[in-house]
Amino acid sequence: RAWGGRRRGRSGVDVAGWQGPNMGRGAAAEPWDGDGDGPGPETRAEPLARGAKHFTETRALHRDATLTLEGEDKYHNLYATFSFDDAPNVDVAEELTRNGLARVADWSAALVAGGAARLRAAEKAAKASCARIWREYVPPPDNSISGGDFRAVVVEAVSGDVVVVAHLATGAERRVNLS
Repeated sequence: RAWGGRRRGRSGVDVAGWQGPNMGRGAAAEPWDGDGDGPGPETRAEPLARGAKHFTETRALHRDATLTLEGEDKYHNLYATFSFDDAPNVDVAEELTRNGLARVADWSAALVAGGAARLRAAEKAAKASCARIWREYVPPPDNSISGGDFRAVVVEAVSGDVVVVAHLATGAERRVNLS
């Protein structure tokens, strides 16, 4: 149930904090076959769009839900969090993100009451398990320096706070941000 002002007809409300694949205009309402690709390119839906829609439909249809309005953007689009009355601790955006069917959208995550930490943790878990949209995700290389200090020579000053150094022992170059 969504309660609001005196608007008549349908009113669009976006779920705050995440962005899922787009169904596209005129996309055919065909069942999801589970492989994430859908029936064909003529529907113009992004990969996994039908999967995200199916995931949401199977959990949301015919259930009482609560939309908590979180805010609006400069274009007056409404953003809300979405939970079920019989399971108030289940956040739909968090579940979609955890299952690899959505990603955190920074531009609306700032509106989420209590911050977007839960959504970011869900996205991190989906990335770690290479779930759906993250199936080809490769984590960035770890640039941490083991052992703390190392001896190097500066080979390039990129900017006032960034330099490129060459390790004296190995000759390997690395970019260092000064802070």
